[in-house]
Order: sequence, then structure tokens, then C-alpha cells
Amino acid sequence: MAKHFIRASWDGAQLRINIPKMVVRGLEWEGVSHFVLVENKDKTLMVRRFIDGESLKSQRDKGKPGPD
Repeated sequence: MAKHFIRASWDGAQLRINIPKMVVRGLEWEGVSHFVLVENKDKTLMVRRFIDGESLKSQRDKGKPGPD
């Protein structure tokens, strides 16, 4: 797995980072406008692309009724 050193930019209360273009191309994220940011218990972040709502659906057993 490749590692990339990137710069953080603070703008008020926002932290901004840039994802290198070759990473974006490799993940086929060109044109993706929304992402899901997940904070893990081990103090790491996971970034996933959000396209059609599938990224936010839970992984629960679909045979059981939900708490709707």
C-alpha cells in the first residue's frame, strides 16, 4: 500500500486536506462530489465515496425489521 504525505490547511474550524490526483484516479473517484467520513475507535478515519445512498445503509440482516 502506497503512502502519501499531504499538507493540512486550517480555515476557521475546518481542516482541509487534498487527496493526490493519482490516488483519486486509482480509486476511480473522478466526478464524485460527496464522501462519507467515518471515525473509528482506534482514532483513524475512513473515507468512502457516496454516490447513491448505498454507502450509508447499515450492514444489519435485512430479514429483520428495523426500528423505523
